[in-house]
Amino acid sequence: MAGNKVKEFLLELQELIVERLEQVDGQPFRRDEWQRPPRG
Repeated sequence: MAGNKVKEFLLELQELIVERLEQVDGQPFRRDEWQRPPRG
């Protein structure tokens, strides 16, 4: 359960950072999601 809380916190933090970068830069931040195989 604690792992899910950490993941949720980090994803929210990442979103906040991206939003601030977009505000400073005045352009959308390019997003690409990196996926890895389970347990990889």
